[in-house]
Amino acid sequence: MEQLEDYADQSLKLAEGFGAEYCDVRAEHHKKEVIHIENGAVEHIKTLLEGGIGI
Repeated sequence: MEQLEDYADQSLKLAEGFGAEYCDVRAEHHKKEVIHIENGAVEHIKTLLEGGIGI
C-alpha cells in the first residue's frame, strides 16, 4: 500500500504544479481469498491482490 500512497502524493504534487485549485486522489488496495470446495474437498485456493489510485 505504501507504493500506492507514494503515487497518490506524486499525483497531488503534479496537479498542484499544473495550477489545479482542487484535486481529489484515492489510493485503494484490496486482498481477496477464494476457496473452491467441491464435494466437501478443497479443489483450489486463490489469493487476489488489486490496487490502484483514482484521481
